[in-house]
Amino acid sequence: MRSRFCKFVLPFLLIELLAFLFASEVNLQARWFGALVGLVAGLVLWLIRRPAWRFTFWAGYLSGTICDFLYLIVFGSTYHCLLLILWGGLVAVLLKNSGENRFSWVRGLIALGILIVTAYFALPDLQIERREIPEGIYVYANDVVYNIPVLNLISSRFGVMVHTGICYVTRDPDSFDRQRLAAGLPKLDFEPIGYGYSISDLNLEVRDRDSFANYASRTELDVQSFPFDLEHMGYYLEGRSVNDLPKPSIRFVPLNVPNPREAWNRILKFRKQINAQYPDGFIYSPIAYDGHFVRLYNCNTLTVGIADEFLDRGKEAEVLTNLPLNVGRQKIEDGRRLMKDYREDDFQSRINQEREFWKSQPFFKQYWLHLLLLRKFPSDETPDKTP
Repeated sequence: MRSRFCKFVLPFLLIELLAFLFASEVNLQARWFGALVGLVAGLVLWLIRRPAWRFTFWAGYLSGTICDFLYLIVFGSTYHCLLLILWGGLVAVLLKNSGENRFSWVRGLIALGILIVTAYFALPDLQIERREIPEGIYVYANDVVYNIPVLNLISSRFGVMVHTGICYVTRDPDSFDRQRLAAGLPKLDFEPIGYGYSISDLNLEVRDRDSFANYASRTELDVQSFPFDLEHMGYYLEGRSVNDLPKPSIRFVPLNVPNPREAWNRILKFRKQINAQYPDGFIYSPIAYDGHFVRLYNCNTLTVGIADEFLDRGKEAEVLTNLPLNVGRQKIEDGRRLMKDYREDDFQSRINQEREFWKSQPFFKQYWLHLLLLRKFPSDETPDKTP
């Protein structure tokens, strides 16, 4: 037991202590992603009756540690570089002791596979270059669990839980505002995102927040950006890799349309009309589905619907709203259905019927998603506009 402690646990604790001392470097999470890769590989081997989970865990952890090590070599300060000598020595000790005396070619291939997977998904871009983006309309996707340990290791890399919105990006917001004033329209509330860029955003605002899934919240079309969107758009302009964590992945897709300023004015006019038509909002669900009387939808539905109807660019927007592993993914057809619902005379009455059904019917008639995610029914209190 003491020998195992000296070989594995003590060096492991020392490496984690050093990582804690590197707290100013927010990107040191590759080692934990690698550990997850190693655990998954161990589970697969266990299912095929090759009990090697301990070996795969250490192989993954050490692969990720190498990624963190490389990051500090490139971007670390002098203080970090002094500690890198000790870190490198500890990594060498664990590499030496992580296997058994017999290191077979099978284990070598497993370790190589874990190293490749970990490096592909966890090694940051070691050549950060600032991005330049033309003025125009963009769809963006941002991770919603960016600050939740473990989940942010997975979701940011695979697009499991992302929020999408549509925005207008420019370096000359004053010029746009002058055009709007000349046309008798009010100025836009442009928000700075760094490096001289500003955005006018359109996303889905939820009024009844529960700090969990916001399921069954009243929701409306909003122009106020979430703070984490603004912050991570800045990271995007810096040229950060989507794998730099806990700065989560944010992705941009340009929607190339003729006269984008005029198109953006049409979109904002639509927003104003819809919010006036439905002052009590709609019903939000992180996973869109058909209720008993009305469809519950999410930000992806809205984004792809607007891009399709107003810009004829639904297919381009679908690249982000329909990510393969996203639990709330939505296609063009879903967006078109939402746009059709907006224009139905009985849409508001069906929304009211849906809410009343939840309150009046027994649990066995409710959908499993409703039973799982509902934290409270929408209240009649003044909406909370704080993002």
